[in-house]
Amino acid sequence: MNSNNKNNKKQIAANKTNLHMQDFSENAENYTYDEFKKLIIRKLNSISYKLGIIENRFNMLEEKIQFSCHDFDSQECDIHFPISTVTELISFEDQLQEIKFRDTVLNVFKLVGGVDAHAMIRNIMKKVMTDTLAQNFSWTGKRNKRSFKDLNLSKMIIRKIFLI
Repeated sequence: MNSNNKNNKKQIAANKTNLHMQDFSENAENYTYDEFKKLIIRKLNSISYKLGIIENRFNMLEEKIQFSCHDFDSQECDIHFPISTVTELISFEDQLQEIKFRDTVLNVFKLVGGVDAHAMIRNIMKKVMTDTLAQNFSWTGKRNKRSFKDLNLSKMIIRKIFLI
């Protein structure tokens, strides 16, 4: 249903553009040269303004990424991903008790992206632990598996997602 909704929005936008172009082409004969020139300049100014907004947003995102990368690079950390054994995970959980280490891990998570929360969680999990280790866990710990929700790691991932 989500993809249908997106397709409908694209279709509506395309129809509006086509209608606007039809109106413009039908009325083009009625414009004098000066009116036509003013109309084109007005449209170009609108495009230029919107392009400026997009450029500013892009620059802000670029600065944010560079700041995050620089901030992370300047910190001394002892994070080794992916975690592949339960022993390493227990050690990692112990280290998460330290505020500085927790902040460093959060900064690492901030650099991991995704189109939505689900994709971000998947990408973080791929970075943090191997598939073999992940198979030993379920969210609640059912079916003879360990509980993932009780780990500090899960709380860190959730914290990152809510910082979006």
